[in-house]
Amino acid sequence: MHADSAQAIQSLLRCIPDKWQHVDTDQLSVAEQQAILRLVGAGLVERRNTIRLDMAGQGEAFEATIAVTGEAGLLQAIEPVLAESWIRWSGAIEDWRHRAGAAR
Repeated sequence: MHADSAQAIQSLLRCIPDKWQHVDTDQLSVAEQQAILRLVGAGLVERRNTIRLDMAGQGEAFEATIAVTGEAGLLQAIEPVLAESWIRWSGAIEDWRHRAGAAR
């Protein structure tokens, strides 16, 4: 790890608030952005992201906020969102597969 990365991690660890709050990562340096990703991967901080899912041809879309922390954090956080999308759109996906197969 480079000295500026280590310095950024130390700096961020000293100023982490006790309660979750929004951080505008665009205002952080590249080293600080990388430090946050390392801290998230190590499970020391949590990163929340809001994602919007929609499917072509479907009128319904939905948003979900996921909390990511730890090495497998993204996978664990997004799995229930993908399961929900399958519940909502599995019929449309199967219809599309049948139509695509019939067109061959």
